[in-house]
Amino acid sequence: HCTVPTRCSSNKRLAKWVSNQRHQYSEMKEGRSTEMTTERSDLLNGLGFVWKVYEDNWHEMLDDLRKYKERHGDYLVPQKYGPNRQLGHWVNNQRQAYKRMLKGEKQSSMAKERICLLNEIGFVWVVEPSGKWSDMFEELKKYKETHGNCAVPVKCPSHKHLAFWVQKQRRQYREMKKGRSTQMTAERSDLLTGLGFVWKVYEDNWHEML
Repeated sequence: HCTVPTRCSSNKRLAKWVSNQRHQYSEMKEGRSTEMTTERSDLLNGLGFVWKVYEDNWHEMLDDLRKYKERHGDYLVPQKYGPNRQLGHWVNNQRQAYKRMLKGEKQSSMAKERICLLNEIGFVWVVEPSGKWSDMFEELKKYKETHGNCAVPVKCPSHKHLAFWVQKQRRQYREMKKGRSTQMTAERSDLLTGLGFVWKVYEDNWHEML
Protein backbone atom coordinates (compact mmCIF):
# COMPACT_ATOMS: atom_id res chain seq x y z
CA HIS A 1 0.00 0.00 0.00
CA CYS A 2 0.96 3.68 -0.17
CA THR A 3 -0.21 4.68 3.31
CA VAL A 4 3.10 5.81 4.78
CA PRO A 5 2.54 6.49 8.53
CA THR A 6 2.86 10.15 9.50
CA ARG A 7 5.31 9.17 12.23
CA CYS A 8 7.35 6.76 10.13
CA SER A 9 10.75 7.08 11.82
CA SER A 10 12.53 5.05 9.14
CA ASN A 11 11.26 7.21 6.28
CA LYS A 12 10.37 10.67 7.60
CA ARG A 13 11.12 12.39 4.30
CA LEU A 14 8.74 10.13 2.35
CA ALA A 15 6.01 10.48 5.00
CA LYS A 16 6.25 14.26 4.79
CA TRP A 17 6.14 14.14 0.97
CA VAL A 18 3.07 11.87 0.98
CA SER A 19 1.30 14.20 3.40
CA ASN A 20 2.19 17.15 1.18
CA GLN A 21 0.70 15.43 -1.90
CA ARG A 22 -2.62 15.06 -0.10
CA HIS A 23 -2.54 18.70 0.92
CA GLN A 24 -1.68 19.84 -2.62
CA TYR A 25 -4.44 17.62 -4.04
CA SER A 26 -7.00 19.21 -1.69
CA GLU A 27 -5.85 22.66 -2.79
CA MET A 28 -6.22 21.67 -6.45
CA LYS A 29 -9.75 20.36 -5.83
CA GLU A 30 -10.69 23.69 -4.25
CA GLY A 31 -9.34 25.56 -7.29
CA ARG A 32 -6.40 27.11 -5.49
CA SER A 33 -2.84 27.60 -6.68
CA THR A 34 -0.95 24.33 -6.11
CA GLU A 35 1.94 22.18 -7.29
CA MET A 36 -0.43 19.26 -7.90
CA THR A 37 -1.34 18.60 -11.53
CA THR A 38 -3.80 16.21 -13.18
CA GLU A 39 -0.84 14.24 -14.54
CA ARG A 40 0.66 13.83 -11.06
CA SER A 41 -2.65 12.84 -9.46
CA ASP A 42 -3.22 10.26 -12.24
CA LEU A 43 0.24 8.78 -11.62
CA LEU A 44 -0.48 8.51 -7.90
CA ASN A 45 -3.93 7.03 -8.52
CA GLY A 46 -2.35 4.41 -10.76
CA LEU A 47 -0.09 3.49 -7.87
CA GLY A 48 -3.08 3.03 -5.56
CA PHE A 49 -2.42 6.21 -3.60
CA VAL A 50 -4.89 6.88 -0.76
CA TRP A 51 -6.02 10.49 -0.76
CA LYS A 52 -8.21 10.40 2.35
CA VAL A 53 -6.67 8.96 5.46
CA TYR A 54 -8.27 11.68 7.56
CA GLU A 55 -10.15 9.42 9.94
CA ASP A 56 -7.03 7.64 11.21
CA ASN A 57 -4.97 10.80 11.11
CA TRP A 58 -7.74 12.84 12.72
CA HIS A 59 -7.83 10.75 15.90
CA GLU A 60 -4.04 10.59 15.92
CA MET A 61 -3.89 14.38 15.82
CA LEU A 62 -6.56 14.64 18.52
CA ASP A 63 -4.26 12.62 20.79
CA ASP A 64 -1.40 14.99 19.96
CA LEU A 65 -3.66 17.92 20.85
CA ARG A 66 -4.44 16.37 24.25
CA LYS A 67 -0.71 15.97 24.91
CA TYR A 68 -0.15 19.60 23.92
CA LYS A 69 -2.76 20.66 26.50
CA GLU A 70 -1.02 18.58 29.20
CA ARG A 71 2.25 20.32 28.38
CA HIS A 72 1.05 23.90 27.79
CA GLY A 73 -2.27 24.18 29.63
CA ASP A 74 -4.34 25.23 26.58
CA TYR A 75 -5.28 24.30 23.02
CA LEU A 76 -3.89 27.45 21.39
CA VAL A 77 -1.36 25.65 19.19
CA PRO A 78 0.64 28.10 17.06
CA GLN A 79 0.20 27.44 13.34
CA LYS A 80 3.97 27.06 13.00
CA TYR A 81 4.47 25.04 16.19
CA GLY A 82 8.11 23.89 15.93
CA PRO A 83 7.95 20.48 17.69
CA ASN A 84 4.90 19.42 15.68
CA ARG A 85 4.12 21.63 12.66
CA GLN A 86 1.47 19.20 11.46
CA LEU A 87 -0.49 19.72 14.69
CA GLY A 88 -0.50 23.48 14.20
CA HIS A 89 -1.87 23.10 10.67
CA TRP A 90 -4.41 20.50 11.79
CA VAL A 91 -5.78 22.71 14.57
CA ASN A 92 -6.13 25.62 12.13
CA ASN A 93 -7.88 23.30 9.64
CA GLN A 94 -10.44 22.28 12.30
CA ARG A 95 -11.30 25.91 12.93
CA GLN A 96 -11.58 26.66 9.20
CA ALA A 97 -13.73 23.56 8.57
CA TYR A 98 -15.99 24.53 11.49
CA LYS A 99 -16.33 28.05 10.09
CA ARG A 100 -17.27 26.66 6.66
CA MET A 101 -19.80 24.33 8.26
CA LEU A 102 -21.48 27.23 10.09
CA LYS A 103 -21.78 29.00 6.74
CA GLY A 104 -23.42 25.90 5.28
CA GLU A 105 -20.64 25.20 2.79
CA LYS A 106 -20.69 21.63 1.50
CA GLN A 107 -16.92 21.20 1.31
CA SER A 108 -16.57 21.33 5.10
CA SER A 109 -15.08 18.12 6.54
CA MET A 110 -16.36 18.97 10.02
CA ALA A 111 -18.77 16.29 11.29
CA LYS A 112 -20.96 16.52 14.39
CA GLU A 113 -19.03 13.66 16.01
CA ARG A 114 -15.77 15.59 15.62
CA ILE A 115 -17.31 18.76 17.00
CA CYS A 116 -18.53 16.84 20.07
CA LEU A 117 -15.09 15.29 20.64
CA LEU A 118 -13.39 18.68 20.40
CA ASN A 119 -16.01 20.38 22.58
CA GLU A 120 -15.57 17.67 25.22
CA ILE A 121 -11.92 18.59 25.66
CA GLY A 122 -12.62 22.35 25.69
CA PHE A 123 -11.34 23.18 22.21
CA VAL A 124 -11.33 26.91 21.33
CA TRP A 125 -13.02 27.48 17.97
CA VAL A 126 -12.42 31.22 17.62
CA VAL A 127 -8.98 32.52 18.55
CA GLU A 128 -8.05 36.11 19.08
CA PRO A 129 -4.59 36.72 17.53
CA SER A 130 -1.98 36.60 20.29
CA GLY A 131 -0.41 39.80 18.97
CA LYS A 132 -3.69 41.67 19.42
CA TRP A 133 -4.09 40.34 22.98
CA SER A 134 -0.56 41.47 23.84
CA ASP A 135 -1.27 44.92 22.41
CA MET A 136 -4.37 45.28 24.58
CA PHE A 137 -2.49 44.02 27.63
CA GLU A 138 0.13 46.73 27.07
CA GLU A 139 -2.65 49.30 26.76
CA LEU A 140 -4.08 48.11 30.09
CA LYS A 141 -0.65 48.48 31.70
CA LYS A 142 -0.49 52.10 30.52
CA TYR A 143 -4.00 52.69 31.85
CA LYS A 144 -2.91 51.40 35.25
CA GLU A 145 0.18 53.64 35.26
CA THR A 146 -2.11 56.64 34.74
CA HIS A 147 -5.10 55.69 36.90
CA GLY A 148 -3.52 53.40 39.50
CA ASN A 149 -5.82 50.43 38.78
CA CYS A 150 -7.13 48.10 36.04
CA ALA A 151 -10.81 48.82 36.64
CA VAL A 152 -11.58 50.49 33.30
CA PRO A 153 -15.15 51.90 33.55
CA VAL A 154 -17.64 50.29 31.17
CA LYS A 155 -18.72 53.74 29.94
CA CYS A 156 -15.23 55.18 29.66
CA PRO A 157 -15.48 57.46 26.55
CA SER A 158 -11.72 57.79 26.14
CA HIS A 159 -11.06 54.03 26.41
CA LYS A 160 -14.12 52.34 24.90
CA HIS A 161 -12.12 49.66 23.13
CA LEU A 162 -10.09 48.85 26.25
CA ALA A 163 -13.22 48.77 28.44
CA PHE A 164 -14.81 46.26 26.05
CA TRP A 165 -11.65 44.13 26.08
CA VAL A 166 -11.47 44.15 29.90
CA GLN A 167 -15.10 42.98 30.09
CA LYS A 168 -14.31 40.23 27.62
CA GLN A 169 -11.38 39.00 29.73
CA ARG A 170 -13.69 38.63 32.76
CA ARG A 171 -16.26 36.74 30.70
CA GLN A 172 -13.60 34.44 29.20
CA TYR A 173 -12.14 33.84 32.67
CA ARG A 174 -15.54 32.72 34.00
CA GLU A 175 -15.91 30.36 31.05
CA MET A 176 -12.48 28.89 31.73
CA LYS A 177 -13.36 28.34 35.40
CA LYS A 178 -16.46 26.42 34.33
CA GLY A 179 -14.36 24.23 32.05
CA ARG A 180 -15.91 25.59 28.88
CA SER A 181 -14.29 26.47 25.56
CA THR A 182 -12.62 29.87 25.94
CA GLN A 183 -9.74 32.02 24.71
CA MET A 184 -8.57 32.57 28.28
CA THR A 185 -5.48 30.58 29.23
CA ALA A 186 -3.67 30.04 32.53
CA GLU A 187 -0.80 32.13 31.18
CA ARG A 188 -3.06 35.07 30.30
CA SER A 189 -4.92 34.97 33.63
CA ASP A 190 -1.59 34.90 35.48
CA LEU A 191 -0.38 37.97 33.56
CA LEU A 192 -3.59 39.84 34.34
CA THR A 193 -3.59 38.81 38.00
CA GLY A 194 0.02 39.93 38.30
CA LEU A 195 -1.03 43.35 37.00
CA GLY A 196 -3.68 43.61 39.71
CA PHE A 197 -6.60 42.84 37.41
CA VAL A 198 -9.98 42.72 39.20
CA TRP A 199 -11.91 39.64 38.09
CA LYS A 200 -15.04 40.39 40.13
CA VAL A 201 -15.67 44.09 39.72
CA TYR A 202 -19.05 43.81 41.49
CA GLU A 203 -17.42 43.03 44.83
CA ASP A 204 -15.21 46.13 44.62
CA ASN A 205 -18.19 48.26 43.62
CA TRP A 206 -20.25 46.98 46.56
CA HIS A 207 -17.58 47.88 49.12
CA GLU A 208 -17.10 51.23 47.42
CA MET A 209 -20.81 51.99 47.75
CA LEU A 210 -20.73 50.83 51.39
